[in-house]
Amino acid sequence: MDGKMPVWEKREEGVNVLKLYGTVLNPDWPYVVVLKLSAKKFQEFESDPIAFDKHYEIFHPQYPIKAISGCKPPQVSGIESQIKDSDWTVTIVKSPACRGTYTAATGS
Repeated sequence: MDGKMPVWEKREEGVNVLKLYGTVLNPDWPYVVVLKLSAKKFQEFESDPIAFDKHYEIFHPQYPIKAISGCKPPQVSGIESQIKDSDWTVTIVKSPACRGTYTAATGS
């Protein structure tokens, strides 16, 4: 199979992107991306994922996210303060119709 291996791309401090689509692991649809985000960048992502996609060019501008839903771990009493300063791993799966869904988990 022709294709490239996926590599982490650093957009800026706290924003790292691993595009799996267009690679040997995921040559076509759905588009799958993994993000490694600092706590601050995750808050930015969570407040407006569509604007985050446009600003950091997570997906190709020809196929931007137009609608997205997602989930993250629930806030649990006693560990909330540990989560707010943790780095996050976010996985986004996007269809050809530019609809996406994401899951997020803290890594620390």
